[in-house]
Amino acid sequence: MKGKLKEIFNLMRCQINRYFLLDSLLEKSDQLHLGCSGLRLLDFINTDIRSTDATDIVCDSTDFSFFPKRFFSVVYSNAFFEHLYIPQREKCLGSIYKILKPGGVVVFIGMPDFKEVAYAYLQKKPGIKEKVFDLSEVYRYTHGDPEQVPDWWLEQLHKGLIDPTTLEKLLIKTHFLNYYIFNYCWKAEKLPLTIGFVAFKTKPKTEFSTKSLENYLKSFTDSVAENSLRITLKSRS
Repeated sequence: MKGKLKEIFNLMRCQINRYFLLDSLLEKSDQLHLGCSGLRLLDFINTDIRSTDATDIVCDSTDFSFFPKRFFSVVYSNAFFEHLYIPQREKCLGSIYKILKPGGVVVFIGMPDFKEVAYAYLQKKPGIKEKVFDLSEVYRYTHGDPEQVPDWWLEQLHKGLIDPTTLEKLLIKTHFLNYYIFNYCWKAEKLPLTIGFVAFKTKPKTEFSTKSLENYLKSFTDSVAENSLRITLKSRS
C-alpha cells in the first residue's frame, strides 16, 4: 500500500508541476533531462513517462509542445532513446528542435550500438558478464533484458536497433546538421558497445576533438570510460 500511495503522490506532484508550476520550473532551469527514471539531475527539469521520485514532469517524449519554443540550452538523455518505438524517434528529435534555443545542444548517450554488438558476437569477443560475448549478451543490448523489471517490462524493452548511420539519418531529417556521433566503453567495460551523439541547433563556434568531447561529456555523466571514446561520424558542414 505504501508503494501505491507513493506512486499516486508522485503522479499528483508531477501533474501539478506541469499544469500549475511550469513557469516556476522554467525560471529555475533551461536544461531538460529526458527519461530520467530514478536519476534526478540538479539544475535540470527531469522528465519521464513514469512518475518516479526523480521526475518533475510526466510526459510523452514525442511531444514537447507544452514547453516554450526556442527555450532550452541543453536537452540531455542517458539510456533513453532506445526505449522509444521506431516511429517515435523522429517525432522526439523534431519536437526537441522546436524547443531548443539557437546555439542549444542535444546530448544523447547510453544507447547500444547494434553494429558493435553484432561485431562482438561474430568475433567472439570477451563477454561483459559471460566468458564470451554470446547471445545472452546480445539480448541484453538489443532488448534491454526487460525480464529484470517485470512491473515495467514494456517500458524497459528496447524497441528498435540503433547504429551510427541510423542516428545520422535521423539527425539530418530533423534539421540537426551539426553533430558528432561517437562510441565509447561504458564505465569498466572493455568493448565500445555504447553509442551517443552531441548535436547543435546552429553551427558551434568551436569544434570538438576526441579528448575535448570526452571532457565535455564528463559534465553530464561519469559513465564514459577514460580514453575510450572515438568519433564515428560527424557533420561535414
